[in-house]
Amino acid sequence: MNTIYKIIVIYFLTLFFVFTAIVELAGQIKKEGIQVVQFTASFNADNEVNWLPELSECKTTTISIEEGDWQKKYKIAIVPTLIIFDDGEEVNRFQADLSMALAATKEEVQEAIEEIIMNKF
Repeated sequence: MNTIYKIIVIYFLTLFFVFTAIVELAGQIKKEGIQVVQFTASFNADNEVNWLPELSECKTTTISIEEGDWQKKYKIAIVPTLIIFDDGEEVNRFQADLSMALAATKEEVQEAIEEIIMNKF
């Protein structure tokens, strides 16, 4: 009986952790406000955008397309790809060039964020 109890506890703990991971991944795209999401992959880690946290007036997140179905859901053709969301809707996209490096600068992305803010007035 003790073994059955342990198996049941392990089963429910596993379900809890799997459910928690799914909820966490699903919540990475915010439904409120402006958010810049960097989609990346480990095979191109050298070209990740390191200035993402320096952007202002937005939230930022980095998501690996190797986890979940992000690539299919957001039609990511190349990494890194930056997508700017406003209230959960895609409003702008910056993609890497053929060298798999992002050509857009921090200033260009920040300008796109400020344009979204100004268009709300």
